[in-house]
Amino acid sequence: MEPRCRAVYTVPLALYHTDDFQQVHMSFPRTFALPNVKTVERDGTSCPEGKDALLEVLNCRLMPGLLAPEAAERLVARCGGLLKELIALGRNAVLRARRVRGERGPAQVEDVEYAARQVRNTYRGSLTEEQYRELWRIHSGEPFVNNPVSRTLLHNLSLLEYDGGDAWWAVHPIVRPLLEERADELAQDDDGDGER
Repeated sequence: MEPRCRAVYTVPLALYHTDDFQQVHMSFPRTFALPNVKTVERDGTSCPEGKDALLEVLNCRLMPGLLAPEAAERLVARCGGLLKELIALGRNAVLRARRVRGERGPAQVEDVEYAARQVRNTYRGSLTEEQYRELWRIHSGEPFVNNPVSRTLLHNLSLLEYDGGDAWWAVHPIVRPLLEERADELAQDDDGDGER
């Protein structure tokens, strides 16, 4: 009656950080988080292994010549180590290049930035004040705190988890410019001078 195969069950990363995950853990004692691919280390230094792995994925997924080398590098920097984001940004950059320049030449950095802005605009319209403050707190170097807001940020991928021996969290590179736009306001709230 049982199929002779192995099955892999996945759950959203946000569930991994809830009390409800204990139920999952009781049914499936071998659980582990699949980390995002690091393009930078926790201290901000480059992670060449992660960058090379993501560039290899692009080389396998896209026909040669569709991306300028600088555009491929920018895709890797913008995707936050998320394979799905890497592929989606690459696809949208290539489609934009075809739409703007026709069949002439590969997608360029400006095409990647256009694709990234489209994703950023989605975040711009969906992040709440409370979520901005939590992202700013983590971006400012404070530790990850497991709470409903941070779990929502993990679920919507504006906050990413990485593993470097010990887990660490960082704001998605596409979302960071939104924090920079509001840096003065968020820093003022952080100092206690603004309203919360």
